[in-house]
Amino acid sequence: MKKQKALAYVTRSSNSGELEILVHEHQDYPEAGIQVPAGTIDPGESPIEAARRETQEECGLSDLEFISEIGTSDYTATHDNNAIHERHFIHFKTNETKDKWDHIVTSGEQDKGLRFLCYFTSLKDDLGLVAEQGLLLG
Repeated sequence: MKKQKALAYVTRSSNSGELEILVHEHQDYPEAGIQVPAGTIDPGESPIEAARRETQEECGLSDLEFISEIGTSDYTATHDNNAIHERHFIHFKTNETKDKWDHIVTSGEQDKGLRFLCYFTSLKDDLGLVAEQGLLLG
């Protein structure tokens, strides 16, 4: 059975009108690389609700306007005993004005206490997202 995952593409327009996307890095596990907010879809939760929750938990952002469900893809997660993850990509827009901030997760069994460096970066840049998280950008 596939594990259900949600990934959030949270975008905003910079002061110059350039489109930027929210990414984060684990401060305690730098080897985890650059990621977008993502995680497991809980029982009874929609992919949109899960992507919104994960963005709140991992980055502290709740000012999110749902734009669209971009699509789904399967991913073989080598870090998860080669489990197949069915990933749902969700696009939100935000008016967040901070460019960069630290966030500590305050909920969730596995993530509580994790420290993330969150920031917006240009979609024109090579983002270097891990685990094919940038698959449906563009």
